[in-house]
Amino acid sequence: IKNIKQKTNNTSVKQLSYRQMQTALKNAGFYKGPIDGKLGKQTQKAIVQFQKANGLKADGVIGEKTTAALSQYLK
Repeated sequence: IKNIKQKTNNTSVKQLSYRQMQTALKNAGFYKGPIDGKLGKQTQKAIVQFQKANGLKADGVIGEKTTAALSQYLK
């Protein structure tokens, strides 16, 4: 799995911390590991699986679309 990168071209899109990403992925049913704020293999795998399941480009890059989709699971 590629290293996960976080990028955005739009400053209005809130970037998520790794803890927030893990929480959102856990809430969405893709991550079962600890919420430790570390970008480990479990988190990377969950991001790619989440992207695939949500019709996003499964490249492991946390861009605007992935951030928006993950944010829905933090509410």
